[in-house]
Order: sequence, then C-alpha cells, then structure tokens
Amino acid sequence: MTLNFNVNFCGRRDGIPCHMRLIRFTEEAARVIQYSVQEATVRGTDHVNPRLLLKGILCSQSCTAVQVLKNCGVDLQAFSQVLDMLLPPCQGDVSKSKPILGPESKRCIDFAYEEARAIKSKRLGSELILLSLMRSDDLELRGIFDGFGLYLEMVRKEVSQLKTKPGLQPSIS
Repeated sequence: MTLNFNVNFCGRRDGIPCHMRLIRFTEEAARVIQYSVQEATVRGTDHVNPRLLLKGILCSQSCTAVQVLKNCGVDLQAFSQVLDMLLPPCQGDVSKSKPILGPESKRCIDFAYEEARAIKSKRLGSELILLSLMRSDDLELRGIFDGFGLYLEMVRKEVSQLKTKPGLQPSIS
C-alpha cells in the first residue's frame, strides 16, 4: 500500500521534508491516515485534525496502536464513543475535495517522526502516531487520554515492551 503524499501533506513538492525522508511509514500507519481521511470525508470536513487521526487508529483495529491501547487496559468501545462525541456528526460522503492534513495533524506527524528518531527507527508505525497524538495541543483529546488513564510515559513503555513480545511487529527495529 502506498500513501500518496502530495503538496497538501507538508507543503513541499513531494510532501516529505528532507530530514524525514529516511523514515518510512509502515503500511498500518498509512492505513491509519487513509482511514482518517475517509472519516473526514464522511463528516464533511476538509481537514484531518488530530481527533480524526485517533479515529483512524481505532478504525484500523489490527494495528499496533490498538494493541497498545488494549494492553493499557482501554475499553476500545467506550474510548471510541467518547471520541465520537468530540467529532462532527457523519453527514455521508459530502466532501467535494479530498481532505488534507490540517496544521495540528501535520504537527502530530512531526512528533511521530521525532518519536521514531528518538528510538532510532527507520519505520513510523501507528504506535508512534498514537504517541504523537498524546503530545498534541488538543486539550479535549488529552482529556480523553487522561480520562482513560493513559499517560505518555506509560504508553511509551508499553510501545517499547512490544519489541520483546513475539508475534507483534511494531515499527521499532
């Protein structure tokens, strides 16, 4: 699966800044972004915000980030219901143009790249997008994480523990 980054992604010709070219999205991270774009479309918005990125994670039920949430004891159905209350209602496929990543989401992707560099990974997976969302400036999104007992260092620890569990392939290498 290829994720088509165009000018709208990061404002550069090929969409990927020079310092980010060495880190690649995993297929599941690309799927998360695709689901986020689909959610934005059915909700009639022209930008993908961090809340929609989180919804994209939840839509990609088999991704590593969902496994991290489960391992942290999160009731995914309740988590999704709380998140849905913060999202615009579904309006059908009303968007005339393909939604693009909004400035807050671009910043979250930058945070995900920072997370990847910090662990010396050449792959950016859904779990790193989850960590980046926990660093978001969106106070209501942070409130969801706090309300479910999710804190950045705790989730980082769970992500790093996945490296040692057989059968799971997080982006950490």
